[in-house]
Amino acid sequence: MEGEFSFVIFKVYYKIGKDNLMNVGKSNLSEFVSFKLKVFPFR
Repeated sequence: MEGEFSFVIFKVYYKIGKDNLMNVGKSNLSEFVSFKLKVFPFR
């Protein structure tokens, strides 16, 4: 359940990032990834 939910969030964020690639900086992406890993740690 947790993994599926985080995967959905990742897909949505990936689509947003793909649509607005120039607006989404690498720092924002790394911040989001580190935040996602804190909320949904991969076991």
